[in-house]
Order: sequence, then C-alpha cells, then structure tokens
Amino acid sequence: MSIELRKNKYALVGLAVLLLQLFLLFIENLKCIPLYIDYDSAKLLEHAVKMWEHKQIAIDGWAYTTTGEWDSISLLALPIYGISKNIYFAAAISNLIHAIIFVWVVFFLFKGKNIIYPVVACNLILLPWEMGMLSYFNMLFFSGSQYFIKAVLPIMLAGLILYIEEHSLKEWRKHKEF
Repeated sequence: MSIELRKNKYALVGLAVLLLQLFLLFIENLKCIPLYIDYDSAKLLEHAVKMWEHKQIAIDGWAYTTTGEWDSISLLALPIYGISKNIYFAAAISNLIHAIIFVWVVFFLFKGKNIIYPVVACNLILLPWEMGMLSYFNMLFFSGSQYFIKAVLPIMLAGLILYIEEHSLKEWRKHKEF
C-alpha cells in the first residue's frame, strides 16, 4: 500500500486532508461540546459522570432512554473521564476514537481496492455538512454520538461478509484444482 500511495499523489493529498479532518474533529469536539449541548447530549454526558461516580453501569433510579445510552460514547468516555475529570475532554477523545474506528472500517470495506476509494469516502463522510441536533455529523461524531454504533456495525458486518466470501472463494478455488 505504501508503494501505491507514493505513486498516487491524489491519494496522498486525500490522506493528508483525512488526517487534518480527524484533528479538526477532535478540536471541534473539544471546543464546541460545552457551547453546543442539547438535551440528549447533556443527559448522556451527565449519565457518564454518574456511572463513574457510582462505579456501576446501571444506576438505580436513573430514567433510561431506549438504549440505556450504552451504545454511544458513554462507556468509552468512562475511563477517560476517570483520569481527566473533564467530561468534555473525555467526549472529545471518545469521538476521535469513534472516527478512527469508522475510518478503519471504511478502509477494511475497500480492502484490496485502489486506496483513493476509501480516502475519498472517509473525507466525504467526515465532513460536517451541517450541524444540528439530528444531523448525521452530530449523531455519529460529535458530542454524544448516539448513533455511531448503530451506523458502524452494519458496515462492519458488510465488510466482514465480503472478506469471508473473498477468502472462502480463494480456498475453494485452491481445493477445486485437485
């Protein structure tokens, strides 16, 4: 992949833009979460703080939403919050980790293809086209990231199925020859 990357200047520029986007995503989360917090995110961040304080994931008397807020940044943010005692910093780091996982999944999905495809796809996905309580960027990579797991798991499954299918076909072709 590194030889292909050196040959493809556009992919190299795209990769640099992707790294810049990841950095800016972290800065945006770090600076904007305290300024741009909605009801759902406030409840999620408060729940993460309370989980740390109570040292348990299920808190007695807590009014849970449909998913218990466990499929968002809350579980990932817990140890970071425990170390930093800053829930906004913990959320920013957690969202950066989520974005890196998403990028890895997209690269895995395009495994074996020209590197420009996952680079362009990731750059387009990570662009904050709009900000709003229910915008895709807010739901996947900002503040509480309440829909990240719901979005990345089917993509991961598709990539895994494609990977298994490709490798099973190669094995089948090897054994078919005898």
